[in-house]
Amino acid sequence: MLYEHEQVAGPRKWPGRHVLFLMANQQIDSSLSIHQLPDQVHREIQSIIRGFLQECGYKDPRTPRDEELRRYIASDAQSWNVGLSSSHATKIVDTACHLIEAAYAHLSPEHRRYAACFAAYFVYADDLGNQDLEALHQFSRRFIAGQEQLNPVLNRLAQLIRRAHELWTDMGASAIVTGTLEAIVAFHTEFTTRNMVIKPGALRYPDYLRLRSGIDPPFIAFLFMRGWRDTAESYVQLIPDMEFWIGSAK
Repeated sequence: MLYEHEQVAGPRKWPGRHVLFLMANQQIDSSLSIHQLPDQVHREIQSIIRGFLQECGYKDPRTPRDEELRRYIASDAQSWNVGLSSSHATKIVDTACHLIEAAYAHLSPEHRRYAACFAAYFVYADDLGNQDLEALHQFSRRFIAGQEQLNPVLNRLAQLIRRAHELWTDMGASAIVTGTLEAIVAFHTEFTTRNMVIKPGALRYPDYLRLRSGIDPPFIAFLFMRGWRDTAESYVQLIPDMEFWIGSAK
């Protein structure tokens, strides 16, 4: 999801190559993807990612596991009541926590719990179009109206982003909220346009959809917690490059 801006910080803060490393070594489970690819294709993708990381001179920083965070997210997932198997729940928790451990070591425990819950809810929502497309369709409408969501996990997501201003500045919190709404709409669009033929002239359409479905703005905003980077001028000029790099890498 996130990729490092090397001129500013090391891989502990900007985790792009570390997340790619996890993908390449199957520490982030590819079975959670909405696209069920053959094993051979997965292996080819992993080979490409490994080659890319080698060319970048990447070294795994061996980010430590946050056992307290993992227990917290596991407990949260157990209370979703959406019929998840224990193995699926474990994969969601592991994926979300891997990302937070790699990307947000500088955040406070409270911020890390928030970001991990957000990540877990989106890992679940990424495949929701196969099960409950209407819940995705109505998410923004119900959020704006203050209504309960049609899916328990989406309801938790809506409640979570409503309190983003408690932990992030107005600029960051707004990116978290609007980025969430755009991502859910993009998820719905991806599912409802799967059979659409892309016109040869629509060269920027993949970038357009990827920028929204990639959830880039919220995960970038998480990096700049309240009390660390409180003023926009301390980081805002980084955002365009970060969003472009993330979207292009994806």
